[in-house]
Amino acid sequence: MNKLLLITFLSLTGILAFAQVPNITYSSPQVYSTGTAITPLTPANTGGAVPATVYGQVSTFAGDGLSGTTDGAGTSARFYSWGKQQNRHFYKVT
Repeated sequence: MNKLLLITFLSLTGILAFAQVPNITYSSPQVYSTGTAITPLTPANTGGAVPATVYGQVSTFAGDGLSGTTDGAGTSARFYSWGKQQNRHFYKVT
């Protein structure tokens, strides 16, 4: 019984050791002024890894990627966002 508990504890400890939260920081606050070039702001991660394949991708699942106000199915629809507040028009995404 003790061996089973020890094996379970060590297994869970090993799993939790690999599940580290990213700790993303920036070197200093950036001040941006009108008319000047913006210097790159590079983050530093001292925690767990952030998978590059998850972020930085865009998927279009409705519409054709162009803005407009056309109702339609699939890629024939055009809209600025799925719900427009000013004219209270909501698009059905199917």
